[in-house]
Amino acid sequence: MKKIKISILLLFISLNSYSQTVIKDTQTKDIVPDAYILNKKGQLIGESDLNGVILLFSKYKNYTDSLVIKHIAYKPFLSTGKELQENKTLFLEQRINKLPEVTVTADYDYTVIKGYFRSYQINNSIPTYYTDGIVEYYIHKKEKKRVKSRLLNNRAYKNNDYLEKEKKRSLMMTYETSGVFYYANFWLPYRKSDYFFDKSTIHSDTVIVKNDDKENVGKAFVDKKNGRTVVFYDCLYPKKEKKRSLFGYTTIRKGMTFSEFLNTSDIENAHISNLNSCKLSNQFEYKHKKEKDFTRIEQIDEFYVLEIRKESKKEVKKKRLKNDYGFGPTLNKENMEWLKDYKEQIPPLDNSIKKQLGKQLILF
Repeated sequence: MKKIKISILLLFISLNSYSQTVIKDTQTKDIVPDAYILNKKGQLIGESDLNGVILLFSKYKNYTDSLVIKHIAYKPFLSTGKELQENKTLFLEQRINKLPEVTVTADYDYTVIKGYFRSYQINNSIPTYYTDGIVEYYIHKKEKKRVKSRLLNNRAYKNNDYLEKEKKRSLMMTYETSGVFYYANFWLPYRKSDYFFDKSTIHSDTVIVKNDDKENVGKAFVDKKNGRTVVFYDCLYPKKEKKRSLFGYTTIRKGMTFSEFLNTSDIENAHISNLNSCKLSNQFEYKHKKEKDFTRIEQIDEFYVLEIRKESKKEVKKKRLKNDYGFGPTLNKENMEWLKDYKEQIPPLDNSIKKQLGKQLILF
């Protein structure tokens, strides 16, 4: 049996507009792109596009049961498929998470961002991996230097039954896209070479996001009243899908999107210290040339900032930084109390995912 294990980010799925139902901000009435929709089994069944229009995957286009709409910058919205069919507009309430002010001094070397990460992976509608934890990112003031990190606490779960069945395939490639992700590469204020705000729109309420080919790939919605900005951009746009082959496998990327929530309305001078939260949505399908059907993978990664501080090079040298990214085992299975310390700052895990922990998903 040939087993190839690849832990890389690939992607995505066909979508259907759902009666043109649009998601908007309750206060500003701005559209809300990149909200994601989970059914009662914790399966990802759709999302909202660049114009805030709800799109459901083809398999769920007639779904009428209970669901939840989630977004990093907004409170969860409980609804049903039937309600989506009957309403043209849904309004989400802003999630407020004010972080303490960060004092920038001349002698600092690193911005340290401490936060909570949450990542789950679904294979063919089956929850397969889940992990969350507390991680610190060390970002040098000379932003071109490599970002360092330190994993403080975590939980990791696997669907052992599903993975054992996968091992029985004569040819197997395992994708572990869930894990502690390298978020610093995707925060827009940091990744200026790949994505940037269009300067001609920088002072408007809706700012255009461009890629390095100067194509319009997203938008930033600026809320000057509340001093916040919600950013969305599509890393695949304007292409609808991208196909590649490796070792007899074909992988079809259907899309890759990012959302960011910044604690500032001055995005012209936005800094990494303004980050409140960010999210990656990743979907793709793959199969071997000898197989008939594709395996579909859906992944959602979220990161919520808990604390931002400044440290000198001398302080950072005292710490052991390992850059632990990807899916790894639970650091301390005997102590799971760490999550309670941040209960007020972290949006609750959806019940449809929570009830899988310890049952279908086993602590690793």
